[in-house]
Amino acid sequence: MTENIFEQRRKALEEAFFAKRNQELLDALRAQLTNEQLKKRLSEISGIQDPQVLEHLVQAGVRPETLMALSLVPLVMVAWADDIVQDGERRIILKAAEQEGLKPQDEAYRLLQAWLDEKPEDRLLQDWRAYVAALRQRVSPETLQALRSRIIGQAKRIARAAGGFYGFLSTTEAEERLIQQLEKAFE
Repeated sequence: MTENIFEQRRKALEEAFFAKRNQELLDALRAQLTNEQLKKRLSEISGIQDPQVLEHLVQAGVRPETLMALSLVPLVMVAWADDIVQDGERRIILKAAEQEGLKPQDEAYRLLQAWLDEKPEDRLLQDWRAYVAALRQRVSPETLQALRSRIIGQAKRIARAAGGFYGFLSTTEAEERLIQQLEKAFE
């Protein structure tokens, strides 16, 4: 039962992230990656170097495209928290995407740019939360903490990038509320 729920959540997050337009890309990526390649790619995307944490992610069925969505969705939602994406937020998010291996010619990168131009549906954040809830049941506390630290750290960087209210505050109240929601998802 837990396995089925986890797979459903994983697929929902991937589908929301890639908007089903990239099914061929997903299928090709899945077919070509071995466990070692998976660990290497997960490390590149997440910045996690601990071999044990990477092994836990692979054993839990976390795929690179899922981890990419897991990492980028909170950044997009924080950028939109105050109903406008600032130039600084956009630059940091696109740089984060490039650091995670996305290239401007990639469909996922173009989708991310579209999300920065037009706010994605709330369903995306709901799918993200559901996936994190399912992931909590499958990975070790150390693995979850490593993911949480990276994702929340990036989300806070995005929030600070806009400079808050007239540059006086580091984050807006809306951004703070969203970051708290993101943190709660990991509890």
